[in-house]
Amino acid sequence: MTLYSTLHPRTKALIDAARRNNAKLKMPVSGRYLLINASISNDRIAGADPEDLLVPGLYKAFVPDDLSIGLAARCAFEAFNCVVPISNLDTIELAVWDPDSDAVIEIDFETEIDSMELGNRCLGFEQYAVTSYSINPRPYPMERLFP
Repeated sequence: MTLYSTLHPRTKALIDAARRNNAKLKMPVSGRYLLINASISNDRIAGADPEDLLVPGLYKAFVPDDLSIGLAARCAFEAFNCVVPISNLDTIELAVWDPDSDAVIEIDFETEIDSMELGNRCLGFEQYAVTSYSINPRPYPMERLFP
């Protein structure tokens, strides 16, 4: 079973739209899009910080092609951590996956590399869609990622 097959139909429609849009984009730099699904499971909502209820959604990170797939996933993960404030890390569940192959990507935490440096290699980051338990959709401008 893939992550995609377990998602809500509206979330699937958003991912399909992202795939179509990615195929049309002409980017001046070489990279690939990875999606980050941030969610809160039902058993964690009661104890969640109110700010954390704004986090769930689908995020899109544009990462350099020269990174291995595991480091590319970590690049997206680090960019997410730099941009999206989370009060209680145990509340939010994150999954990074490649929308083209519909594969969940194992994040490479084994390779020793500076997390901030890797996060700064992310070429773009945005909240792509709001999903369940998100009350107020808000964009995360690049200025917060690259001051």
